[in-house]
Amino acid sequence: MSEVGIAPSLIYRVQSIMSQRYYGDITIVPNLSYTDFLKILSNPTPQSMREATLRGERATWLKISIIKNHCQIELTLDEIVFRLRRRLLDDSFALRNAAGLDDEDVETQRRDFISDNSNQSENQVRRNRERPKVQPFSTTSIVSQ
Repeated sequence: MSEVGIAPSLIYRVQSIMSQRYYGDITIVPNLSYTDFLKILSNPTPQSMREATLRGERATWLKISIIKNHCQIELTLDEIVFRLRRRLLDDSFALRNAAGLDDEDVETQRRDFISDNSNQSENQVRRNRERPKVQPFSTTSIVSQ
């Protein structure tokens, strides 16, 4: 249709969205039918919203273990980077101390540097510890309404 000038920009946009390549992301796509594409430009009804939400949730549940693994990898890498930075810092301050700098100045600089750079990692650990266990969201009450 775009070759004859019928809705060329719409077709181009849809094609560019559908052909995107994602690297490193977890792409969650619900099961779609041809009728869903026909309804894309119309206002959704409450029933169609409930159905779309349910399909999206079902597609998400299939990816939960992957999401959990990616988050665990991210948190582990953050912790490793934090420990390496702390080790480098300790080595750096040990060299400065060996060079005859005042112990109190070196320790103050070390403490300030660690507190500035460790907040993110320590806050992530604290949030994970304090985070309440979340029960899975049930859509059966939404769909049955």
